[in-house]
Amino acid sequence: LKIFIILTLLFCFSVNAKEKVTLYFFHGDGCPHCAEEQTDLIDDLKKDSSINVEEIEVWHDSENKELLDKVISAYGSRSGVPYNVIGDTTIVGYSEANKNKILRDRIWINLI
Repeated sequence: LKIFIILTLLFCFSVNAKEKVTLYFFHGDGCPHCAEEQTDLIDDLKKDSSINVEEIEVWHDSENKELLDKVISAYGSRSGVPYNVIGDTTIVGYSEANKNKILRDRIWINLI
């Protein structure tokens, strides 16, 4: 599964509107910002039939941490959690602006 995730993240994302969009939510158990995103956004997105949420805990799982490091390196983005990947967009941290970006990207990807 982890190899599939990294391969999916590293290759071109062509999403058909009939397919589910996947949001990769890298988080740390105990991180207050991750917990806020979980309750404010992730739990609701899981109820949406057009999106698949892959939750990947990185603080207590060394293999998941290595996966996140590879994703960060591939995208050339800054590190930190929460770390979200949707389509070819990475969103680091959680704020109202980042929540809106995730929601906007989810809608935009579905319209392609």
